[in-house]
Amino acid sequence: MHTSVGRTKILCDVLSRFMIPWWGLGFSYQMVAIAGVLGFEWNFSIMVSIFLLYILHQTSCRILTSSGMTTFSQSLGFRLHGQTHNEA
Repeated sequence: MHTSVGRTKILCDVLSRFMIPWWGLGFSYQMVAIAGVLGFEWNFSIMVSIFLLYILHQTSCRILTSSGMTTFSQSLGFRLHGQTHNEA
């Protein structure tokens, strides 16, 4: 349980480092370029999709890496680990 949370946090950190500069600096220019190629309607749906994915990513990372979730999974892991030790 604990290792999966750790991996998720690392993955979220990597994704955040990739997403934030692209989102902040290149997003408007890329959207203008895509708008020119695909037309406004396609551009709008792509922009909404990327925006929703970005929000979903940020929210899920905050939930998974919040201290509450980490503490809960750690205590659960230790509890399970302790039980198996006591039985053995």
